[in-house]
Amino acid sequence: MKFNPLQHLKLRSPGFEKIINSVVLVTTLLFLTYIFSLLTGKTLHTWWQYLAFNPERALYRPWTIVTYAWVHVDVIGFLFNLFLLYYTGIWFLSRANEDLLVRLFFGGILSGSLGIWFASALFPGMFPVRSFYLTGISAGYTAWLAYLAVRYGNSPVYVRLIGEVKIKYILWFLLAWDILQWIAAGQPGGRLAHFSAVLTAGLYAWWKNYSLKQGIHYRDKIYENNKNSIEKRLDRILDKINRKGLKSLTREEKKLLERESRRSKHSNE
Repeated sequence: MKFNPLQHLKLRSPGFEKIINSVVLVTTLLFLTYIFSLLTGKTLHTWWQYLAFNPERALYRPWTIVTYAWVHVDVIGFLFNLFLLYYTGIWFLSRANEDLLVRLFFGGILSGSLGIWFASALFPGMFPVRSFYLTGISAGYTAWLAYLAVRYGNSPVYVRLIGEVKIKYILWFLLAWDILQWIAAGQPGGRLAHFSAVLTAGLYAWWKNYSLKQGIHYRDKIYENNKNSIEKRLDRILDKINRKGLKSLTREEKKLLERESRRSKHSNE
């Protein structure tokens, strides 16, 4: 299914709009607080750390496993995330419903923070835990992109200045970029959050595909069983007619014979 960027104006999703508005509002407040702290000499510019996710502080700041996504501490990163959040959400809504969009968004955010939490416990030397803070909305829209790539990977989307690109290629590019950043920085940082979101949403999309295929197979099997059962009954009825004549049929057998005769006639027309 091709995606026309003009369709943006036709898509209305209160849930998607609330996500975008909340990200813009919270980030704007953070930036204003930072500017205020610089002008007044106050230390308010560090209060964002109470919303960001840190593995060592997560037990007594449990809200941070979700709130970190609304924290952006640099303008360039915020604008980049907002751009991808918007377009990935539009792509998603052109193929799936709003309810799934919201559920996958929070699923990606949770899997992002929990993935880093588990990694820090299993591999404590992977990155400096005390000074590390996970921020940004990227795990949320990465989950959308992973779901689309697994379910509709060969479906093209419109990318400005490039044109139509298959969804799976966009995901591969972002994952490759994450790996390069991991190598360059020498620590996983937020890359682990992206990989966790991809794994979670990708597995869910695979399960949806598998369930759909199984459902189709199950319906086909039922249809074949019913078809074989009717054919066997018809064979018995025809054999009975040959041996005893048409008058020997019961009322139910006559109805079945008439119904299948009409169906056969319609299918041949």
